[in-house]
Amino acid sequence: MYIDIARVRLETRDYAGAEQALVKAFEVAPQMTEVHPMAREVIRVLFVLHQRAGPKLMEMAKKTGLSG
Repeated sequence: MYIDIARVRLETRDYAGAEQALVKAFEVAPQMTEVHPMAREVIRVLFVLHQRAGPKLMEMAKKTGLSG
């Protein structure tokens, strides 16, 4: 559910809301969120949009293997 919310918020350009929804998704189901294709895509887009990613976004990107 939170992954879907993150996707919708991304589409409406609510980037902070998308990141918050992903944080909640990681809290509720971390293993599923790490491998879920839509979660990974939202994180990738947020990562690209923000040249300097915040610590939460960096942590999520590392968990999903999108950042070294």
